[in-house]
Formats: sequence, structure tokens, C-alpha cells
Amino acid sequence: MLRDLLAQLDPPVPSLERIVTVPILDPDGTVRATAGYVESARVLIDLAPDLAIPPVPERPVAADRAIALSALCE
Repeated sequence: MLRDLLAQLDPPVPSLERIVTVPILDPDGTVRATAGYVESARVLIDLAPDLAIPPVPERPVAADRAIALSALCE
């Protein structure tokens, strides 16, 4: 069935470039931290089950950035 779908010039399935297990920034800079397909980035997010993702503030302040930097350095 997949071979038949992909044989079409315009298959009725979304374009997929990669599958990731971590949050991403999509092309317009939006943080995507929920599992699912991101059409603008053509990415499927399949979050790692043990990954704890804190909420991302709409307008982070210096303290938010410090917390994020600390988490990245761990």
C-alpha cells in the first residue's frame, strides 16, 4: 500500500523530513514541545518518555533564561 501511495505525483500523506525525540524550534521560531506532526517543519515529534519539559513562557525574563541555561548545562 505504501509503495502505491508513494508512486503518486502528489501522495495524500504529509511530507516528513525527520523524527525527533526532543522539542524543536520550527522555522518561524515557535517552540514545539508537544508530541505530533509539525507541518511547517515537516517533523514528527515523538518525545522521549522520560523527558520532563517545563512550560515555556510567552515572554521569558532573565530568570527564565537562567533556568533554561542551567538545565541545558546539566
